[in-house]
Amino acid sequence: MTINVASATSTLKGVNPQSRVLKLESNDVSSQRFLRAATAQERKLGISLSGLEQAASSTKTWAAKLIQKLQLKWWQLRKKSPNDVFTKLKLQQAGTNLFESPGFSKWVTYVTKNSNEAPEMAIFSTLAFHYSDDALARILLTAKETDSTKDLATKLEGLQLKSWADAGKTPDNVFKFLSLEKAGTKAFANPQFARWTDFISQSKTQNADMAMYITLRTHYSDEALAKMFAAAKEVESTKTLATRMEGIQLTNWVHAEKSPDYVFKTLALDKMGAKGFENPQFARWTEFITKANTKDPEAAVYATLGAHYSDEALAKMLAAGIKVESTENLAANLRILQFKEWVSQGKTPESVNAMLGLATNTDDLTKKVSRDFEVFYGKIPAIDRAGPSSPTV
Repeated sequence: MTINVASATSTLKGVNPQSRVLKLESNDVSSQRFLRAATAQERKLGISLSGLEQAASSTKTWAAKLIQKLQLKWWQLRKKSPNDVFTKLKLQQAGTNLFESPGFSKWVTYVTKNSNEAPEMAIFSTLAFHYSDDALARILLTAKETDSTKDLATKLEGLQLKSWADAGKTPDNVFKFLSLEKAGTKAFANPQFARWTDFISQSKTQNADMAMYITLRTHYSDEALAKMFAAAKEVESTKTLATRMEGIQLTNWVHAEKSPDYVFKTLALDKMGAKGFENPQFARWTEFITKANTKDPEAAVYATLGAHYSDEALAKMLAAGIKVESTENLAANLRILQFKEWVSQGKTPESVNAMLGLATNTDDLTKKVSRDFEVFYGKIPAIDRAGPSSPTV
């Protein structure tokens, strides 16, 4: 900006107006040079006005860390126990996300540097003092899901299992501590299930398999356990244990004198459909009938199947079972029992075809049942076809 002093109402004596203008212009240029020099100086020093706020923030962070170090040192000088520091940091209020609390890592550092015993033991003892068994189990489970806390949480889990074993806790106690009574039919897939089996191994429980089964049976029905074991057998890591559990369950059913029909429904075989013989649970059921010393196992199988399926559905099921190598013989024998029953009821190939709906149902199983019964029927003397019994074919 240029100020024309010559136009002013009063002029200074002895001063050339033109030189006055030049002087002011020179001052303006000097100011601009100063500002440019200041900016250049900021760049030279690495400081800018826009960076002051960030610098202030960094200073606060540095100060906070310094205060933490001084605080830890002060506690160390005063020989504060891990529990004292835990309480001062109010970590007992952190809940299941304890390991994520900013103060937790600070506390762990203090315990690691100042504990007279193994740091992990001091940490566990303090946590066990402030949290119940089940609450601490949940905290450790959550901490294992984070890479930065996984190792410590795993070590603490081991100490917790040992403390339970040393305290004489039962498999049922620990089962509930780990909330496994709420795990449902996929309990074997629950991470806490492996902890539970580890506890049973560490506690040297007599007849560990039976102890496991008794605990499971306390909290789950026969039907739920059957589903649980079946699901666990599909996973390689739990297949062996689940198979043993199934064996104990079958033996218990035999000793309890459960009926073939009870076990049939418990295994949900009343809902299996035409390919029932391929159902893994079907083999369990026939094994039960064999172990139960049923006088006529095949008759017991047929009677139970007949109670739950229509003639048509059962006929197709047996026809499908004959095609499976592992069930071929049983299915063939059951088919003979069914055909004999049909003959004793006065059924003919024509009436059977009508029952099967052969005119509209042209699937392979329907046609096979029709053909096989026609052959069977043709081998029976006419005099015996309508009688209460028929000769063995």
